Amino acid sequence: MFRAPVLSADLSRVLLEAAEGLAAAVADFWRGESTRLGLDDPRPLATRWRADGGEFDRIGPFFRRNVPSRRLLVLGRPGSGSGKSVSAIRLVSDLLAGWTRGDPVPVLVPVTGWHPGRLHPFDWLARRLARDHRLGRTVRWVDGTRITLASALLEVGLVLPVLDGLETIAADLRPEAIAALNRLGSSVPLIVTCGWAEYRELDAAGTGLARATHAELLPLDRDDVEDYLAETVPRGGSRLAPLFARLRAEPAPTPLLVWLLRVVHQDVGRDPGELCDRVRFPDPDSVEAHLVQHLVRAVYPEHPGRRPRGAFAGVHHSTVQRWLAHLASTGAADIAWWQLDRPVRWVAPACRVAAGAVLGFGLVSTIGVVPGLVGAAVVGLAAGNSRYLAYFTVTDVETPYAFDRSASKVRAEVRDFVKLLGSALLFSVGALALLVAGRSVAAGLVHNVRAALVLAALALGGGFLAWRFGRRLWHRMRHGRGDGLVVLADLNRPTSPGETLRADRNVALAGTATMLAIAAVFAVLGVGFAVQIAAGYAAAWMLYSAYARFTVARVVLAGRGKLPWRLFGFLDDARNRGVLRQYGAVHQFRHQHLQRHLGGPA
Repeated sequence: MFRAPVLSADLSRVLLEAAEGLAAAVADFWRGESTRLGLDDPRPLATRWRADGGEFDRIGPFFRRNVPSRRLLVLGRPGSGSGKSVSAIRLVSDLLAGWTRGDPVPVLVPVTGWHPGRLHPFDWLARRLARDHRLGRTVRWVDGTRITLASALLEVGLVLPVLDGLETIAADLRPEAIAALNRLGSSVPLIVTCGWAEYRELDAAGTGLARATHAELLPLDRDDVEDYLAETVPRGGSRLAPLFARLRAEPAPTPLLVWLLRVVHQDVGRDPGELCDRVRFPDPDSVEAHLVQHLVRAVYPEHPGRRPRGAFAGVHHSTVQRWLAHLASTGAADIAWWQLDRPVRWVAPACRVAAGAVLGFGLVSTIGVVPGLVGAAVVGLAAGNSRYLAYFTVTDVETPYAFDRSASKVRAEVRDFVKLLGSALLFSVGALALLVAGRSVAAGLVHNVRAALVLAALALGGGFLAWRFGRRLWHRMRHGRGDGLVVLADLNRPTSPGETLRADRNVALAGTATMLAIAAVFAVLGVGFAVQIAAGYAAAWMLYSAYARFTVARVVLAGRGKLPWRLFGFLDDARNRGVLRQYGAVHQFRHQHLQRHLGGPA
């Protein structure tokens, strides 16, 4: 429940409203995603769980009634495709169906990308929530600092993290991950899914999730599987009868295998009887691998004489397979557009060096072309070095950004700009006074005591102003602010990859246009050096953005034939066909086994 004894009434209201909007948005998102994944088409597979010696078929009501600690561990069968992720989706949907104001909002977060040794769980979760669910807007916390809505909701217990796929973390990091989750405190609500075998290894070593109720996924009922496939596969009862006979003599099929059988055999020309050949397919894993090989052909079929349905329906399946193979071969579970440049390793350094070079040239070329080229080289090389960037607290050079145009943010930025402008003016006055005093002494204008006193006062006053406000400017440049208009996003609904791209592009274009407008004003006023500086800042702002890196990488990869030119259209099309799924601002392959097959050794 909501913990708010130390919060002001206004902050409590803001957090409750944010949680209410998040709950509605997450529920709407998973309704749509469940439809795309076909989880209820035409009906869900009958799934059962076991906990404390009893069995049940609805995990949501079980969590409400039988998990007083609000800490649940869902364990799947050994091997892939046991249904843990689908269980997590159903649990989130069930909990949101009965959600009331003040309850924690269940939010499904894949643990891919979390390195427990580098990030505290709440810090990592706050970043994911801010990015995936548009919770990057900041609020003033009880200690006067500004933190994101995501962090605030986590602090007061208004988010119930559902961490999916603990077994996907590297084996040597899993104990550290469990220890980090336990350090949150056993009173923090938490739901984790993990492979049965992987968790048993942790538990045997004395590293288990504290105060967590264990719910184990049971094998599918064979009769229900046969009825389901007979309903969903054309002429399934007769075509699949020989395969059913084989499946009865083996361990119960996984949900992934059932889905593959259904999708691949929608084509009535494909004979499922070949899967009964025990020489070619000695075990269920070989059957599954064979079906994965034919999945792309099945979801991107050729329809001679028919009009293709969908923007990519006319693309040959071999081309689609090549595109998917590139996305799978990166080794990352998340298909994030702002990380598209990672396989092309020169793109990010080149953009940073180019941004630094144009900025350095703009700053120094006012005194000559040759000094400008030297400045371009120095600043460009510094911008390409992450160590120098970290010195100026520029550590996150990948994350896309958006504008927060809320009234409170605009007021805060106006106040900050006025303070910054005042500090700059006073520093300039101090520096000018020092310059005048120095030049007067050098010109021999100290003719009497009065002149000496005036110049001394000018030097002391100027030195104080330059020192006092120069330090303030340096601190502002060195540390910056965490509550500017450019943030991850505000809260409306779970963001999509396309929305995140457009938001980051708007930030890049707006910043570039602003600096170009300033350059135009200076050009009208005849201040040539200022025009060059502003133009340098404009070019650097654009080149340093995630959107610039994405654009360069997309052109390179599409030119090489590894990705389509209309990347987002293709990702959405693959998602609609069930090959991919979406988690907030990123896509993922529907299952890791599919990614492993398409991506090869990577």
